[in-house]
Amino acid sequence: MKKLISVFILALVLCLAGCSNSNNDKDSHKNEEKKSESKAKSKSERFKEYDDNSEAYEEATKKYSKQKPISMLNKLDPIMTDKTFTNKKGMQGWKDYKKLMDKVKLADYKYTKESKGSSLSDVDAFFKDKKDVKRQKMDAGEDGIKQVNYWYVTGSGKKVGNTNYPEYYTEIMTKYKEGKLVYASVEPGLYHVSFSDAVENKDFTKVKNLKQLLKLNQSKPIPYSVAEMKYEALPVTNVSVLVKGERDKDEKSASNYLAYFNFSPVKYDKDKNHEVVSVNGAPFESAQADFGNYAYVAMKEALKEAL
Repeated sequence: MKKLISVFILALVLCLAGCSNSNNDKDSHKNEEKKSESKAKSKSERFKEYDDNSEAYEEATKKYSKQKPISMLNKLDPIMTDKTFTNKKGMQGWKDYKKLMDKVKLADYKYTKESKGSSLSDVDAFFKDKKDVKRQKMDAGEDGIKQVNYWYVTGSGKKVGNTNYPEYYTEIMTKYKEGKLVYASVEPGLYHVSFSDAVENKDFTKVKNLKQLLKLNQSKPIPYSVAEMKYEALPVTNVSVLVKGERDKDEKSASNYLAYFNFSPVKYDKDKNHEVVSVNGAPFESAQADFGNYAYVAMKEALKEAL
């Protein structure tokens, strides 16, 4: 798990710094060959490439079309408590997130041009008449992505750290690609953490489905983000859970981390229990700086590997 975390953190640093997440560089000889091939392509060939991309999306969609989607957001209610969202006002953000995801449509992150998705105007309309919710456009840190956050502010007048941003109990983060909604998450602003509530590492590694996740720990697992995305036509719901780290012999103490579980509304067993699609993680100490963006990168990286 530690090796996985280190790889994920590297990817996160690159993404949040605004660097492109490209594949491994090819050698110069292969690059030259690609340039030559590109120059030789006719317009008809280029149109064919676009058609092939559309066909690829169609094929990806067919893979999951036979399975009826079953939303899992309401199934998460037992673990979405004031331990995550502090109080009633914070919990309202979770309730609104569920309603929002029922109203909007996510475009496919990989096949954004070929898929349909809600616009920023659609999302703004949802929040239009909500009191004590501040809309804030953010720097997404990557080309081609726009980010808008909706904060359920405390009303205390206090600011977050050294910023001019107001303190908030809950954040709903949205990201847009080519004008279409491709990601939405909900996470706490002000929060309390008790590492005694962290799931034992040995228990977390046994989780294969949502039912097992919800039954973790002597009490309940503590989530710090819930996010949704569609990738290669697969709808995905991501849940992060606080987990106890394993201490090496040369370490004085173990670092707690967030485990990011990816589930899908179309992947479940005969009892309609959602199965784990993939999982990765990040140190809690790092992730707490930006729960929403850590979940975003965790989803992208895990799905690229899994699909």
